[in-house]
Amino acid sequence: MSKPHAILSDLHRLLSTYQSDDILAASRYPGLPSSLKDALVSLAREARLADERYVDHEGIRQEIGPIRRRPAGSRSTTPIEGSVPATAELILRSEYGASNASMLDFARKYGLKLDTRSKESRERVAKRLASLIQDLPEMKRNQASTSLVERTDSQTEGWINVIRRSKR
Repeated sequence: MSKPHAILSDLHRLLSTYQSDDILAASRYPGLPSSLKDALVSLAREARLADERYVDHEGIRQEIGPIRRRPAGSRSTTPIEGSVPATAELILRSEYGASNASMLDFARKYGLKLDTRSKESRERVAKRLASLIQDLPEMKRNQASTSLVERTDSQTEGWINVIRRSKR
């Protein structure tokens, strides 16, 4: 096995052995160089996507990533309220969520770098795309979210489409 493959194998083993909160706790270890802390935080994000855990050992809800603050009393002007799970759900309900290829096209349309792996689930790709959308500047994020909402069938329209397909 080549060295790059061995390194990647060790990383996958690490991600499957430890939970995201364990990796994040290691990033807070005193005396750790900042570059290593950044690498551990990145690994914690990847582990979080893999195991969908957000709770640390003390039972405190912990978000990994930058904290977005708005002035008190203000609301988001986007159709998506800033939540990655809500955005991912909207992506999956839209026509862009029909396949990984269509999500990849949507990402390219907004200049996002989204790589997909073979046999990767639509749900996982949608979560990664939602995270990228949330990191966009507000104007571009609004455009992307509006585009998703416009391309999403209501539940009634969805049932009408099912009925039409069954009559063919």
